[in-house]
Amino acid sequence: MKIFISHSSKNADYGKALVEFLTSIGVAHNNITFTSDSAYGIPSGANIFDWLKGKISEKPFVIYLLSPEYFSSVACLNEMGAAWVIENQHISIFTPDFDIDGSNFRNSVLDPREMGFRLNDRDRIT
Repeated sequence: MKIFISHSSKNADYGKALVEFLTSIGVAHNNITFTSDSAYGIPSGANIFDWLKGKISEKPFVIYLLSPEYFSSVACLNEMGAAWVIENQHISIFTPDFDIDGSNFRNSVLDPREMGFRLNDRDRIT
């Protein structure tokens, strides 16, 4: 299974923890896309938007790492919209400070009735 972690670069530490978790449970390195780490992200010389479009078009499972910073980023919202159009399977994982009742989330293309969880919820993440 290919996994795409859609996140704000300002939340790279949370994303890195997710990558460590995924690799620890056996997800292969080459099946993870995480643009805040060059080992998992955009290759040198690649056109950023073409590369991302190609990755999203492969229909990976998308992990939306949602935070206040995510909804402040045009790039993140573009990723969300692109993955939504392709109808990728996904899950929302919220940073501890994210307001799930906020209008940014409630008015996004993601269905707020779909069960997500907070990154610091040990039971749900495992």
